[in-house]
Amino acid sequence: MTQNQSRWSSKKAEEVGRLFDRLSAPGIGVEEYRAVREEIIEANLPLVGYLAQRLAGRKGSLEDLVQVGSVGLIKAVDRFEPQRGYEFVAYAAPMILGEIKRYLRDSGSLVRAPRRAQELQGAVIEARERLSQELGRAPTISELAQRIGASPEDVVETIEVGRSREGHPLEPLMDPAGGSLQQLIAAEERGYVNVEARVDLSDAIAELSESERQVVTLRFTDGKTQAEIARVLGVSQMQVSRLLRRSLTKMRLLLDE
Repeated sequence: MTQNQSRWSSKKAEEVGRLFDRLSAPGIGVEEYRAVREEIIEANLPLVGYLAQRLAGRKGSLEDLVQVGSVGLIKAVDRFEPQRGYEFVAYAAPMILGEIKRYLRDSGSLVRAPRRAQELQGAVIEARERLSQELGRAPTISELAQRIGASPEDVVETIEVGRSREGHPLEPLMDPAGGSLQQLIAAEERGYVNVEARVDLSDAIAELSESERQVVTLRFTDGKTQAEIARVLGVSQMQVSRLLRRSLTKMRLLLDE
């Protein structure tokens, strides 16, 4: 992947990371907090424009899509937890896409899958399988992008397109063990039916409480066992089991709405 192929270079990621460090610094004043937050938002607006442009269809102007996508960006900035070690672009892109797609869905717009995403589907599937074997875990967005010579944005968009098609092997979220969050939820709760691929899981996760999001993240993103989660949180394994079950039940109800 060349520098021109990706708007989100390591330099940009480091810059955004430093801004988030400032934002979470102890004793930061209200005015400084607002200024840094605004700087983060402005620094990531090109990502909104890029994703909005790729989803622009016959209905809904590009300006409208950028405005709607900016709502997703702001939500991502306010909810992002840099201490977890995730890339902000990988966290923000699904939220931005989710806001835009909800707008298009609600307004009755039918958006055709972008040609670039269609072209990359096979490459992403193959790269994910090969990298999973090589790394012993599911690859990150950046690792997939580097392997196929595409931008992280293109990889995210390809995954989003794949999950919108019934039966497509691509999944929206990947855990370190190589399965999707949807698959792991189904394995954890045998009685649950499969969630439709078009449903945006990030919306359901966003509705969880802080403790619920934490246990879901530790279990399905970090790949920790219930015993390991109990040690991390300083609670009993039974408490973790109950919290996880409650979280999954809540997510299932939200996804069924």
